Parts: sequence; structure tokens; C-alpha cells
Amino acid sequence: MAVDAATLGVIGLICTVIFEFSIGHVLEILKIQKQATDRSYTEIYYYLTKNGLVRLWDGFMPWGLLIASCKGGAFSFGEAKAYEFLKSESVKAVFALSETQTKVIASSFGGLLQGMIWSPLLLLKTRVVTHDEFRNVKGGMFESMMASIKIGSEIYKKDGVFGLCKGIHIFSLKRVLDWATRYWFVEILFDLMSEYFVVENIRKNSEYVWICGLLGGTLSAIVTAFLDSLVSQIQDANAIDRSVSELFGLMIKDFSRAFRGIELRILHVALATVLMKDIVPWASQIFVFYLQMNYGAVDQKEL
Repeated sequence: MAVDAATLGVIGLICTVIFEFSIGHVLEILKIQKQATDRSYTEIYYYLTKNGLVRLWDGFMPWGLLIASCKGGAFSFGEAKAYEFLKSESVKAVFALSETQTKVIASSFGGLLQGMIWSPLLLLKTRVVTHDEFRNVKGGMFESMMASIKIGSEIYKKDGVFGLCKGIHIFSLKRVLDWATRYWFVEILFDLMSEYFVVENIRKNSEYVWICGLLGGTLSAIVTAFLDSLVSQIQDANAIDRSVSELFGLMIKDFSRAFRGIELRILHVALATVLMKDIVPWASQIFVFYLQMNYGAVDQKEL
């Protein structure tokens, strides 16, 4: 029994949900507020937690949970399917791709699928958590969740599916560049460190895997900062009546806006890179071991 793309998609979904609930969602909410406002981090913290610390998880239920499930599952499934296709004999007969090129291209396809599915949901969640009515809701997690569903439903009824797809081309391009640069930087760092530190089989060394993953994610976060900030501006609740081209022009005029919240983005992207590039495959190894112990021999596809 092989670990197919669908199974890797489920493993990616589970890992992403755990990551987003534990730290990813909070980092993203803080980053969005920093990118969309002129507040300091201290002001943002008190603004978000004025009704309790638990309100840092505002928007996670239900939209954040749905997003985490979609983006983790979509990327792992898309990447695995693309890798499998690129390794097929029909592709090998036409293109002589190196392992690094194969991984980068496969991650790009995973990012494209992720972006197309995730964009409408992220726009909905961002509009909810930046909505003035939502921020003034009193109570705890339950009250926040009910308000999130109510406001999200109102936004959907008003904008429809087409309205929620605003900027989807920008976001999908961003996800392609996000994952392509993350994997490319990681592979470049592997090669550089292998040559500089003379480490054999460096990609099997857990210490260097983590170091290259974190550094690769950091470099990717920096080079894609402009697109990330532009997406936040497009999806902000206060930008409903502004066109993508108008917001793009404002970003060009005030380029420094691209680096608002860059610290939080670097941390989030670095951790997400290690999660999807290393932890999900590692979790699949655990899954295969479990199957071997309980159901006999299992052949795993090379990841």
C-alpha cells in the first residue's frame, strides 16, 4: 500500500490545523492588523484583546479552521501529484529535470492549487476580523464565533462568490512565488552548506534540515513581502470599494508599507516552510510505520 497524494493531503491538513491553531492564526491576525493600520504592536495587542486574551483567536472558528484545512490539504495534495507527474517516464523523456528543479516546480503547482482554493476564504476571514462590528463584539470564543458566522454570512450575501474572488489572480501568483522561492532557497542553502561545512548527505541531517528550512522561509518572506502586503490591502474590510489597480498604485507610492509586519511574516513563513517541507513528510513516515506494524508491508513513494 503506497502513500498516495490524497493521504498526504490529509496529513498536510491535520498538521496545518494544529500549527494554525497553536500559533499560525495569531501571527497572521497580528500581521494583518499591522499591514492594514498605522498602529504599533502594543496598540494592536490591546485593540485585539480588549475583550479578553482569547480574542486573539477571533476568526479561527469557523473560517480559520476551514482555511487551515483547505490550504494544508490542497498544498500537500497538489505538490505530491505534481511531483509524481514530473517523475513519470513521459516527462523524463522530454525534460531532464534535476531533483531541485522537480521539487521547486512541484511546490509551485501545490501553491497554485492552494491559492485558488484559499483566496476566497482568506478574503472572507480578513474582512470579518477587520470589520468594526466584529471587533466590538463582547464576550468570549462562543460569542466571537457566532458573530464571525453572522458577519461572514452577510459579506457572502452582499458580495457573492465573484466578490470573494477579488484579487484571486494576485493571490494565486503570490502562492506560486511563495512556495517556489521557499523550496528554491532551501535547496540552494543545502548546496551551499554542504560545500562549506563538508557535510555528507546533508538533506538527511535533521539539524541542517531545520536550519535550511527556517532560513529559506525567511529569505522567501522578504522577497515576497510586497505581494503579501498588497493582498492584505485588497482583502481589508475598509478596501471593499477600492480596485486592485488603485491599491497597487498606493503600494508603489508608499513602498515602505510592504514591510509592515515583516517580522511576524518571517516567523510565520519560516515555521510554515519547515512544517510543509519537512514535518508533513516526516508525519507520513510515522503513518507508514503504523501501517507496517498493523497491516503488514507498505511501500512508500519517494517524496
